[in-house]
Amino acid sequence: MFASSSPWPWRTAAGACAVIVASWLWWLISVRDERRSRLVDLLRERLLAVTGPSELRVRRWVGTDSFGKVRVRYSRGAHSTHPNFAASVLEVIEGVIGRDYEVTKHSPKRCEIVLELDVSPPPLPEADERSENQKRGEVLLAQLIPGTTIAKVDFDADGEVNAFEGSFSSEVGVKIAASGYQRKIENSFNGMMPGRWRAHWDMVNDAYRVEIRPSLPDMMPLQDVRFCNDPVASYKGVEIRVALDEDGEVTVWRPEVDPHHMLIGATGTGKTNTIRTQIFQAAALSWAVWIIDGKGTEFLGLRTWPNVQIVANRIADQVAVLYRAHQLMETRYEQIETGEAARVDFEPILVVIDEWADVRAALISWYARTKPKGAPTKPPVLDLLGSLLRKGRTARVHVVLGLQRPDAEYFGGDMRDNVRQRTSMGRLSVEGARMMWESPAIGVSLPRGKRGRATSVNRAGKPVEVLTYFTPDPYEELAAEEEAILVALRPSQVTHERYVIVPPDVDDDGADIDYYDYLEARWALAADHPELDPVALSESADRSRGREVSSASAVLGLDAAAPTRSTWRETLSSTLDDDGEDEQSQLPQDGDVSTGLGDDDDHDLLVQAAELVITAQFGSTSMLQRKLRIGFAKAARLMEELEQHEIVGPSTGSKARQVLVDVDSCEQALGRLPGSDVVGEAAVAQPTIDDDERNDNEGSDPQPAPAAGGMQVIEGNGAGLERDVSWLEDDTSRSQRHLRVVGASETSTAVSTPEPAEPETAEEVDGYADTDSFTPLEIQPGWLVLEDPELEHWVTVEDVGEDLLDPNAVAISWRDDDDDSGIFVVDHDDTVLARPPMDE
Repeated sequence: MFASSSPWPWRTAAGACAVIVASWLWWLISVRDERRSRLVDLLRERLLAVTGPSELRVRRWVGTDSFGKVRVRYSRGAHSTHPNFAASVLEVIEGVIGRDYEVTKHSPKRCEIVLELDVSPPPLPEADERSENQKRGEVLLAQLIPGTTIAKVDFDADGEVNAFEGSFSSEVGVKIAASGYQRKIENSFNGMMPGRWRAHWDMVNDAYRVEIRPSLPDMMPLQDVRFCNDPVASYKGVEIRVALDEDGEVTVWRPEVDPHHMLIGATGTGKTNTIRTQIFQAAALSWAVWIIDGKGTEFLGLRTWPNVQIVANRIADQVAVLYRAHQLMETRYEQIETGEAARVDFEPILVVIDEWADVRAALISWYARTKPKGAPTKPPVLDLLGSLLRKGRTARVHVVLGLQRPDAEYFGGDMRDNVRQRTSMGRLSVEGARMMWESPAIGVSLPRGKRGRATSVNRAGKPVEVLTYFTPDPYEELAAEEEAILVALRPSQVTHERYVIVPPDVDDDGADIDYYDYLEARWALAADHPELDPVALSESADRSRGREVSSASAVLGLDAAAPTRSTWRETLSSTLDDDGEDEQSQLPQDGDVSTGLGDDDDHDLLVQAAELVITAQFGSTSMLQRKLRIGFAKAARLMEELEQHEIVGPSTGSKARQVLVDVDSCEQALGRLPGSDVVGEAAVAQPTIDDDERNDNEGSDPQPAPAAGGMQVIEGNGAGLERDVSWLEDDTSRSQRHLRVVGASETSTAVSTPEPAEPETAEEVDGYADTDSFTPLEIQPGWLVLEDPELEHWVTVEDVGEDLLDPNAVAISWRDDDDDSGIFVVDHDDTVLARPPMDE
């Protein structure tokens, strides 16, 4: 039966099955190709944001949703040199495919990157004993340093990770070599890991170490100082300790190599303490130490310290010290030239200048009052500091210079460049960091309120964070442990005796003492002149009522229990003026308020003032003050009296008054004045005014700095305060300053000082402008930014840069007053509340 049947039905069925199978296969292939096409299109779309328009060549498909190899050719405009570029491409492909790939080739020159499927067998599952911090750190390093291999992880005693050591390829090292990029990696890691971290880079061996930043103690006393009785023998290779850095390395000042040391910092940062440590160490080496104390009270405790020869508190003495130091340097240069001495014969000397900005300002004001006729307008002694900084090394004259900020105003020319050893105390402003370290980021994020924290130059010449040594102030009341520190620091032998500066005498012809007289005043041993020795004078002073007589009420004469005015004046006999009369007699007495002139001597002074103004044809209060050697308050009252007698016109603000009497009518005008019958020899010779002086006064008559023996009126509401400023030029000590109340009638004829400005807002007082919104690209290092609005957490910006993980965002590294640090990321389109420094 079967044999006779036709085969065609079976063949028809087989053909139908073949057609069905072929159709099914064709459909499967079509679906596969469509899925693969969609996958490639999706890859191109996702890669567009990273590589720009690109060409993909896929090889060795594995199924429909993965492939064994892909070659990506990207546009030349893509940021292919960025070290995260390959990692970004790898991340996109793995995200789309869902399998692990590895970069086997990357050629930025050919704009080509090749990735292959990772076919290595998955590791057997093991229990992961790594801590969360270790896992987090390794992931961050893998993202920040592409292709890194972590070779070693260190732990502290508590089992917490405290360091990672690893390596990278030379190709990646080329990108990391830039210090700015290294700082970005360090800041990103530091901001995303708990604690404070830092990085060390070994670019020669393509290695790195990221570790927890060591902590510094709160205080570190200076101990184990080197003593030597021969300063010449100990000079070569001498090192003066400055501070201790985070690694426990001592930062030192080597005067033989870097002859001068500059310290800057705001008040309260420990600048004076650090300068004191330099002085103690130099004195222990038997160096001679000369101190210019800009504040006048910071180094009183060192006046009796062995080998500290002089502490200059008054501006006249400070100028003399600077002049003599320069003279010593020039003399030693001459001795080298003539062969009298060699460099190895010179005993080193340390010249300390604290608060140079204040010294400079006081010098300019003092010079204006003591400048002789024909002298330069600018104090010549200002140029001597620059000369000391340039030439002092050969003469072994070394300068320690302290000031608030190294503005160009105080350091003309190459002065700042000649001071290579530098220390900045406390947190700097951005502008201060640029001037000090030539970088807006160094020293701007030190924690506030930590006295002694600083940035200093280490042995390699790199600025590092340090803690300066602590030394007690001998002038203060000290605890037992502080006394023990001073005992250990005090030299047992005095090599250099103390000096005093003998005040210049008036010439026989009666000429006034001028700038050059003070400059060349004779120096003498303090032991030979106890009457000039500030130490002897202070020891003989009666301090039993110090608190009472120094109170504001006693100084102002408002305390009935305080010494009476006559007793007060008797205790300050050295404040008498050049004529031997108390300044009280120079002020208006009761019953003389109408003219402000109460006795014949004052009338005689009025006649002298009138003749001076008429013959000079120049109605300047400042001129009267200088020519008559009186205070500004008295000069102003004399000018008002001359106006009442129609010798000068009314005040025209800041300009000199018009003189209403010509020279030919001088005698007639003088005859109308009270006291004209006593002119005689008291009349002054016809004065002359040089061009410099007239230029100084023409068009301006502001209240100048007071002259010697004079008083300065400070007006307030209802009464004025008159300040004795005779200490500026006389031989009285700085501690003899005092104030007295002046009646309203007295101050009515004085030139008023400008009204005090309105109080600054709370945000302006601390040196930062008002809060405002800024884009992240506008933020600069040193600004204050609001890191957490809910907690009102304001922080200082330490660094700003492109986020390494998101090119459309900015990473802001910060540090706060508690020495905590971190990083937060802000998109380009967002804004941040911030307060820039007011100097910007």
